[in-house]
Amino acid sequence: MGALRAQLAAAAAFAALLAPAGAQFSDREYRYEPAVTVLSGLLAVESPEAVANEGGSIRETVYLLKLEQSIIVIGDATHEFNSRTEEVSEIQLARSTPRLELAPFVGRRVVATGRLFHKHSAYHHTNVLMMVSRIEAE
Repeated sequence: MGALRAQLAAAAAFAALLAPAGAQFSDREYRYEPAVTVLSGLLAVESPEAVANEGGSIRETVYLLKLEQSIIVIGDATHEFNSRTEEVSEIQLARSTPRLELAPFVGRRVVATGRLFHKHSAYHHTNVLMMVSRIEAE
């Protein structure tokens, strides 16, 4: 009976390791996707230099969430891009759907909900970005 209990305890511990982790690890540490993260800050906009592409160049609007306190995003060893990133004070926001409007919130304090991911293209202007599923004024 003791051996069976030990096996059950080991199985439960292993299952806990496999369970999806929450987005927030501590008060300053967060996780990358697929965890859902909620962050607040000031929404700003900037238009960086035009980015060249196959059709010429385009000027894009970049929405930035400026955090009051920098955060740490815990790396994911199983993912090619999602590496540990410290002292994150700005996060570029990407819309999860074209219907999600960010412009009305520029210059306001907001709460953004979404999934964090690490930059991996020329269109990414911060080390950490958020695919936003919801945004609201604070």
